[in-house]
Parts: sequence; C-alpha cells; structure tokens
Amino acid sequence: MPSDLSIYAKSLILLWFWTLNCAWITVYWFHVQRNGDYEMMTTANLRRERMFQIETKVKELLEKAKSKFLVEVPPVRVYFDLRGRAAGQAGVERGSYYLRFNPVLLRDESFQDLLEDTVPHEVAHLVCFKSPLLGRNHDGGWKRVCRVLGGTGERCHKENLAPARKTVKIVYTATCGTKVPVGKAIHRRIQQGMTYTVRKTAGKIDRQCQYSLPV
Repeated sequence: MPSDLSIYAKSLILLWFWTLNCAWITVYWFHVQRNGDYEMMTTANLRRERMFQIETKVKELLEKAKSKFLVEVPPVRVYFDLRGRAAGQAGVERGSYYLRFNPVLLRDESFQDLLEDTVPHEVAHLVCFKSPLLGRNHDGGWKRVCRVLGGTGERCHKENLAPARKTVKIVYTATCGTKVPVGKAIHRRIQQGMTYTVRKTAGKIDRQCQYSLPV
C-alpha cells in the first residue's frame, strides 16, 4: 500500500506540473498575439493621426495664403504615395491641384520637419501655380511665399531618404483563403510564433499557413 500511495502522489505532482506548464504556455501565446495585434494597431493609428495633421496643416496654410496674398487655391488632394528621395511634391493635373508626401517620414523623427517645412514648401508651390506673378520654381518670389507660410525657403529638404526600391513581399494564404502580402519584418514575426488577423474576414495568419517567397 505505501508503494501504491507513493506512485499515486507522484502522478498527482506530475499532473499538477503539466497543467501549470500548459497554463503558462497559453497565457504566453495570448500575450504574444495580443502584443502583435496591438503593435500593428498602434502603428496604424499613429500613421492616420499624422496624415490627419498634415491634411489639417495644408488647409490652414491655404487659408493663410488666401489672407496674405489674396490667392484662393481650389480644393487640394493630398496623397501619401511618394517614393524615393523626395519628401514632397506639388502639382496640377487637368486643373486639379494635388500634393504628394513621402510616407516614410510619417513614422520617424523627421515627421516634424515634414509638417513644419516640407508642407509649407509644397503649398507655396501651389500658391505660385495659381498666381505665377508671385513666383516660379524656387526663385525669390517663391521663397518669399514659402517663408510667409512658415517654411525655410530652402530648395531641398534635409531628411536622409533612400532611393526608391522594389519592396519584397511574402504572400501568405490565411485560414480564410485570402492571399495576404507581408513584408520581411512581419514574416519574421509570424515564423517566431506571432498570429495576425485579416480585418475583413477574421481569418488568421500564423506559421502554419502556407506562403510563397518572391522569385
């Protein structure tokens, strides 16, 4: 009987340790997944907030230009799709005014320069497009407009941007069947055990999912 009790006690102890270990693994897994989703949400929220700040700044400067120079620029479309070394770009296409900004500057320490210098720089171009008598290209007239709007009047930005290059994407097949391209950083996190959720379908992407590497 003592021998049987000893075996029974050992079995209970092993079962207890196994249950505790499983509980810790479960807690850790949900922690990793939650942190991964939170990180993506935080980055996306920061990006949206900064895009909104730039769009608001553009509207404020257009109102300032209207007040200072009596120039009313038509509604301006703002895009965040510029690539390469350029920080911003202003243009007119078929009578439609637009601004393009480099999205890289939305997520690093250069954002303040983008907001306080690049935006006035590009808005000054729009003002001069609308009223060429005020200035052209980067001449003295344009510099004056730029400085009145709060910019430095410098021709080139100081941000260190790399040339545009093709982004490598790894395409995952989510549990819902959706093909989802991801960058190298997210691919690495998935292979380390992180799980992501496809917002539209609620499908999951984890390291058990199939993926194809770029050729």
